[in-house]
Amino acid sequence: MIPEEIKNTEDNLLRYRERIANFSKDFEIGLFLYLLKKSRFTIILILLSAFSLGFLYLRYTPKTYQTSATLQINIKDKADELLEIYSFQQKTNINSEVELLKSQIIIDKAIKKLNENVRYYSEGEILTSDLYKTSPFEIKDLKIRDSIIIGLPIYIQKKGDYFILTDFDNQKSYAKFIKPGDFFSSNYISGKLIIDDIPTFSESLDKFNYFFKIPFFQEKRNEIINDLEISIIDPAANTIGITYSHTNPKFAQDVCNTISKVYIDYDLKKKALSSINIVQYINAQKDSVDKRLKLSEQEIQIFKKANNVNSSLMANKTQLSKISEVENKLVQNQVDITLLNQFQEMFQSTLSKKISSNSIKSLSLSKIFYDNLVIQNMIESLEKNVIKRDELLRDVTESNENVILLNYQIEEEIIYISKAIELINKQKRKENKALQQKILLLEKKLLTLPEKELELTRLERIHEINNKYYTLLLEKETEYELSKAGITTYNEILSTAPLSETPISPIKLLVYSLVFVLGLIFSIGVSLLKYLLHDKITSLYEISKYSNGTISILGMIPLLKTKVPVSQLMVDKSPKSLMTESFRAIRTNLQFISNDKKSKVIGISSTISGEGKTFLAINLAGIIAFSGKKVVVIDLDMRKPKIHLGFGMKNGKGMSDILIGKSTIENCVNNSSLKDLDFITAGTLPPNPSELIISDFFNKTIEKLKEKYDTIVIDNPPVGLVTDGIPVLQMADYPIYVFKANFSRKNFVQNVDRLINENNLPKLSVVLNGVDTSGSGGYGKRYSYGYHYGYGYGYGYGYGSKGYNSYYTEDENLRKNSIFKRIINAFKKDNNDYT
Repeated sequence: MIPEEIKNTEDNLLRYRERIANFSKDFEIGLFLYLLKKSRFTIILILLSAFSLGFLYLRYTPKTYQTSATLQINIKDKADELLEIYSFQQKTNINSEVELLKSQIIIDKAIKKLNENVRYYSEGEILTSDLYKTSPFEIKDLKIRDSIIIGLPIYIQKKGDYFILTDFDNQKSYAKFIKPGDFFSSNYISGKLIIDDIPTFSESLDKFNYFFKIPFFQEKRNEIINDLEISIIDPAANTIGITYSHTNPKFAQDVCNTISKVYIDYDLKKKALSSINIVQYINAQKDSVDKRLKLSEQEIQIFKKANNVNSSLMANKTQLSKISEVENKLVQNQVDITLLNQFQEMFQSTLSKKISSNSIKSLSLSKIFYDNLVIQNMIESLEKNVIKRDELLRDVTESNENVILLNYQIEEEIIYISKAIELINKQKRKENKALQQKILLLEKKLLTLPEKELELTRLERIHEINNKYYTLLLEKETEYELSKAGITTYNEILSTAPLSETPISPIKLLVYSLVFVLGLIFSIGVSLLKYLLHDKITSLYEISKYSNGTISILGMIPLLKTKVPVSQLMVDKSPKSLMTESFRAIRTNLQFISNDKKSKVIGISSTISGEGKTFLAINLAGIIAFSGKKVVVIDLDMRKPKIHLGFGMKNGKGMSDILIGKSTIENCVNNSSLKDLDFITAGTLPPNPSELIISDFFNKTIEKLKEKYDTIVIDNPPVGLVTDGIPVLQMADYPIYVFKANFSRKNFVQNVDRLINENNLPKLSVVLNGVDTSGSGGYGKRYSYGYHYGYGYGYGYGYGSKGYNSYYTEDENLRKNSIFKRIINAFKKDNNDYT
């Protein structure tokens, strides 16, 4: 038995591989649909399970809410427009603003503005909810005494009239004997517990666990950054969308609106910072010039009093006016040189890794470079590279290749700008020397004046120079103060973030659609697997397909809808049923095989037990007896006799007793409830049934029975397991081989081929038992008709026709069952274990 099981396993594996290899070529859509239909309740169960999983997912997955705010980027500087100071600040790059909104600078400022140093939660059996601004309790004036509690959940519990703060397992206490409204302090934490409704809160503690956390700053930062999306809505309109998703809709709304406000405030301060630096420098220079101006005024007054001189001569006014014009240019150049020196010192003292965009923007406020497009472009390029590098450093380190490359480019640009400033500075100094020479020439013409008037003129000139210098500094200060005051961000919040009421995930329709599709795919996959592993015969068509030769098809027997405990006579109970009609068709086809008047022997066998040979033997004998012929059924399956069970008798004396000479035929023949139908049981189990069957006495016994009976129906042992029944099939006038639909394996067909070819059984015919001809067995029914195998099978019996002489009342009654009963019956075993 073990080698045979191994061989069967190997055969099944080989067939499975062949079916995989020939899947596309030999795919039988009918069989697949049949198996799909048979698996309908499995599919329904899979789909119900999938929908249940979808429901559980929707029930226990935290809902995510999303909200958005819209900004419009539009920088204007009214003071710069008024003063014609067109700085590079107006050349706003919307992409850089997007990166700025994503930056840690803005996020950190937003976190501080939100001021959520303590987060409150409620914990159910599965879900944990964020109680942002909806917590029934609050810890005010909180101070951390031990940093170990940062990031840990701290649970609040009630003990009597007091509350305590513990860890998750209630193993560690962080604070005890806390009375709501009173200040509490422990080694870990101090503060004031505020509870709005103490009775309600105390009751809710029985259903939920409430806890709070003091999150790390990085934890708060990551919470926002991970779900924050900054995107350009319309580049032409310079509009940016700020979108944030969170399980708490109020928190999502506050994050979006806070980031919008923080960005606008930060942008204003950033734009004004460079102007502030310049104003501070001008103020320092102005103080120095103011001291010199006051000193020159004092010197003039002292000189006039000492020498009794009121003013210089009118003749010198023209000459002094010329000197004044040159000195004005000299003063302007000196102011420019001072600013250039400051810029040069800034670049020389600042490494590329420390330089900021604000330092660079201070260059743009000076009119010195307005006429120099080369320097303007260099400053603009430097500013872009610094911003790009600073954005990269938020995600990578200084050792990153891109950062190193940008630092190199920044250093090169700083060197070029420094050299350009140095060249301009030299040019200004050269101009100053020329102006000073011109002043000296003009002053020589004044040397002809009297000494006192000449000295007064000199003092007045010094005073005028200082006064003009001071006035120029005042003008510059006014310009930059106006620039600072006039910088207003025309970045507008076009729409604030609303409070979202509809979650973006999970979406019910999407989840249920997805689980339905997945369930359907899985169901089809299961059906495909069943198809690939399916090795059972389901139709007469398959018997023909898997046969190497031409097998005669004698007929088919429909599946018995009512459950019977053993194989028994059924044709007398429902003479108008489809079952009885199928046996009439087989009887008719037997007449086409041979129609002489001699007594006939019908030998029935199968591959294994359980395929219905006993059921066929009893009912075929019964339907032949209906035609008026005397019939006897012989049970030769001595190892597993069942004929006696079919007739409700005990296995007393029978064929084994006849063949060993212990009893006579007359003593062993039993009468059935049908007239003209007798049967002989298997008798006592012999040790050598095969020897008894092939003995001459067996042949003599059959000949004696032929004298009394028109038809002898022999129930043989299965020839797939033992060879006892082969001699009987060889001597039978009608050798019949039984297959059972959805039970017999497809390789059993090859056993029929072997019997026909190797054992000289050309007359061997096949009957397919247990064919489901109802709607659920459409595949078997589809291939059960219209084939000309055998001898005239299918001549006008109208299988399944409701209008043929009111036949098949048994099946009609079954169809009238309620849907509920049909569903219950469908879960029962499809095929009865009759043999």
